[in-house]
Amino acid sequence: MITDGVEALRRLDKSPIPTLVLLDLHCRMSRRRVLAHARVNPSWKDVPIYIITADAKLAEGYQWNPRGANGTFLKGNYSIDLLQELLEKYVQS
Repeated sequence: MITDGVEALRRLDKSPIPTLVLLDLHCRMSRRRVLAHARVNPSWKDVPIYIITADAKLAEGYQWNPRGANGTFLKGNYSIDLLQELLEKYVQS
């Protein structure tokens, strides 16, 4: 688990490549930079990236214009079961 954008950018070019990324957009460094960098990195082109945010306006914006994300979750509007299903889907792939 990586907990800030600085560390995430350092890890983008290293192995192992993750199976799935859950990205919180509010942190020490803009996670938008992390998302943008991941999407131009050929090794990460098939890595599913889902955005998690407490900002309803931001979540709505990413829902209609994903900017490279595979989906968006608004904190408080999803269940742990939904995240478990998502993890199982990609871990079994």
